[in-house]
Amino acid sequence: MLGHRRKEILNSVSKQLSKGTLYCTPTALEIELSKLILGNFPSMDKVRLMNTGGEATMTAIRLARAYTKKKKIIKFEGCYQGLHMILF
Repeated sequence: MLGHRRKEILNSVSKQLSKGTLYCTPTALEIELSKLILGNFPSMDKVRLMNTGGEATMTAIRLARAYTKKKKIIKFEGCYQGLHMILF
């Protein structure tokens, strides 16, 4: 899709790696992205960036359960929502 060893891609990846690989606190780039997202969606007041789809669906389930105080969730048959122990 992007080719093999494209110079622009290698330079961008190297630049980001030189800034560190700490994932528990937001980076300057993540903060910039979050502000950009919030600026384009006035009804939103918070952004939470996730590393994986599994992390995103698990967080969504936990938030829904905490907000509604209900344990059950709706799943659509034939659709993949990820494999999480939280669903069982």
